[in-house]
Amino acid sequence: MEGEVEAIRKGDSQAAVVLESWAGRVRRGDGVAGIAARLGDVVCPALTAYGLPSVHEAAGRVLASLADKREGRAAFLDPQHAAVLSAATSRDAPPQVRELISRCLHRSITMVADGTGIADHLEQAFSSGAVAVLFATIDDPEVAVACKAGETLAWLVAAGPGRARLAADDAAMQKLKDAIRAENEVSLRILDGLGEAGAHNREAFVFLRELGVLDSIANGVAKSTTDLLLLLNYLEVLELICRSPLGVEFCGTRPDLGDRIVRLAEQDVSAPVCGFALRFIGNFARHSAENAGYALRAGWYDVAVKHKAVDKGLESLAGLACRVPTLLRMLTTADFSAFTDAVAARDPTMQETGLHCLAQPFEAAAEPDADAAHREAAEQLFTDALLRTGYLKKAVSLRSHSITSVRLAALRLIAALASNSFTVNHLTSDQVLWDYILDPNIELDMMCKETKFGAIQKLVKYNALIKRPDKEIAELESLGRAGPWAVNRKLHAPNTEVAE
Repeated sequence: MEGEVEAIRKGDSQAAVVLESWAGRVRRGDGVAGIAARLGDVVCPALTAYGLPSVHEAAGRVLASLADKREGRAAFLDPQHAAVLSAATSRDAPPQVRELISRCLHRSITMVADGTGIADHLEQAFSSGAVAVLFATIDDPEVAVACKAGETLAWLVAAGPGRARLAADDAAMQKLKDAIRAENEVSLRILDGLGEAGAHNREAFVFLRELGVLDSIANGVAKSTTDLLLLLNYLEVLELICRSPLGVEFCGTRPDLGDRIVRLAEQDVSAPVCGFALRFIGNFARHSAENAGYALRAGWYDVAVKHKAVDKGLESLAGLACRVPTLLRMLTTADFSAFTDAVAARDPTMQETGLHCLAQPFEAAAEPDADAAHREAAEQLFTDALLRTGYLKKAVSLRSHSITSVRLAALRLIAALASNSFTVNHLTSDQVLWDYILDPNIELDMMCKETKFGAIQKLVKYNALIKRPDKEIAELESLGRAGPWAVNRKLHAPNTEVAE
């Protein structure tokens, strides 16, 4: 290897050849440890020290290959390489080099080797200086470089030992706080990653609340701004963090949030901020009954109803209809008529929106965690919105619409209804619809075929409730086994039903 090292240090075209061979050997897993040992004194210097771009590029491929191997990643966490890596990520280094090293460090820190405890791995990452080197790039002018530091921060927050180690590192904590306050693209990406961590981990949520990150997010939503993109990003991060069971509790400590959302949603529906707020309301409420209950108390349901005649309002109501507290309000006030009115409209776009919105509460009622009260409310919606009004036939007939997206929306509704036992007998008693279900030759569009197949699989689950001859039940089960691209040997007559 010493001869190869000398060839690389000459910095000529032969150096590029040797480095390419090293990259290939690392990818094959041949001699990784030996090449990784020369990361600091040979490979990193070759990124910038010689005048040939081919040498720089080959050295970059060696580093990228090392980051893909366990032994190679260990080299990035070796204290003896910290100074070289720090120089390679300084502002004096070319942007492409800084980006490459930040990617390799991110990978080395966040990929824990099998058989290695995460606490031991993180101790090595911090004590070697690798974390400090990467965090120093969090304010790098190159967004791709800074974001790797932000992604690593979010990963550390999601990991229990990572949070403990962060909390003990004053410099890292200060870097995090400064980055969040910057209100730029990098800070928003960091907040998005932190929001994801807090949404799925109670301890991470508490950590972020105590750190003041949640208040930073809330302040971003609550304050007046003319930067619509910034506001949208803050709304999305707030909605994400509020997927945590602790999210509603936090919102309760910030009454200014509830009022701010109402003010945004009360604006003219043509205003972008109104659409942002309505989408936030629907997405916020659909996550849990607690979220939906908060939406009721905060007045968000009422402001969404004001816009029920337009697509943004309908989509917001669809999210609200996915949980029991707001679904019960909808049944009491008959606000569900907004969905059926859209289905009955002559405008195909409104029909499509209405079908998608009608499908969502039935999909939610079929989720594994839906309780008896949820299923009862959904059954009442089916009775009041579709059976008593006669809109069931109208809605499912749109499966024959000339526009593919409308057909797909109707099939989504059929599949959603088929997911619930209380609808099965009504769906399968209609002879025209039953013939359509058993005929795999009608739909030619891939998405429509797959959605229809999903409905068939759901009906098979409830085949004991279907009041049809055994032969027809067997045909349904056969279709459920055959897959979406099954074709009958004997073609059925084409469906001639045409939606208005």
